Amino acid sequence: MGLGLGLGLGHGVALAKDPHELLLKSVTLRINTVSAKAEVADTPALQQRGLMFRQALEENHGMVFVFGKPERYCMWMKNTPLALSVAFIDLQGRIVNIEPMEPFTETSHCARRPVAYALEMEKGWFRKKGWGWETWLKGFPGLTTALPPRSKNPRRA
Repeated sequence: MGLGLGLGLGHGVALAKDPHELLLKSVTLRINTVSAKAEVADTPALQQRGLMFRQALEENHGMVFVFGKPERYCMWMKNTPLALSVAFIDLQGRIVNIEPMEPFTETSHCARRPVAYALEMEKGWFRKKGWGWETWLKGFPGLTTALPPRSKNPRRA
């Protein structure tokens, strides 16, 4: 299934409602008629923190991890009270695999082959929107411009 994706960087800064939230830049993902807003984790510190301590996500909101260099990255849910799904996305914008992740676990959820991005959304979001393995998303590669390679395990100190 091929879907077009448009990205627009959000320039507005809002005050965080939750004291554990960081003020991050965000992208708006538009896939046909579906749109989602994703905070951008594009540094090792932001990637390590991820969605830790978040009590809730607004509908159609998540976080995109921009790694820069394609490798087999792994994610975990330490200190994360939300049930999430993670889509691992390769440099060409293709979903490699989607993994469900349970709250407060340190189980590793890994990409099946090298990827440049991971997109975390509410658990089941990808299934509900009709996204699956080998779905092509256009627009992600532009995010890697001028970003240095990242560490293999973004949430491991």
